[in-house]
Amino acid sequence: DHNSSDRTAEVLAPYIARGVVRLHDWAFEGYPQKEVHAHCTHRYAHETTWLGLFDVDEFLIPVKAATVTQVLAQAAYLGHDNLILRLSAAMFGSNGFRERPAGLVLENYLARNFSRNTDQKKVIFKASDGYVTLPG
Repeated sequence: DHNSSDRTAEVLAPYIARGVVRLHDWAFEGYPQKEVHAHCTHRYAHETTWLGLFDVDEFLIPVKAATVTQVLAQAAYLGHDNLILRLSAAMFGSNGFRERPAGLVLENYLARNFSRNTDQKKVIFKASDGYVTLPG
């Protein structure tokens, strides 16, 4: 969490209690995304097969498979020990709302923003042999 005001800890509390989520407080000035990604990669990548670096307000929507699990299974089928999947991000912005409307994000934010950040990439990667590198 980086100085959020949206009750992040409260919302995540049940998942933290079950051990599904580990919440770290990054309460300092600036935009520490690279530092956070490096911390997460080096601290947790060895505990999982796949690690994705995403913000809490981002979604994965597979296009050529029914589920993200199927995409990862197809990638693993290639037989490589070290894989990095680079995903193109689609930005939707505020959709003209000044305040958050009632209902689900996926129901309200339908207009894609092509004017900025359209070249952003997100990654999911698989580390092997105990070696972990942060994808660029």
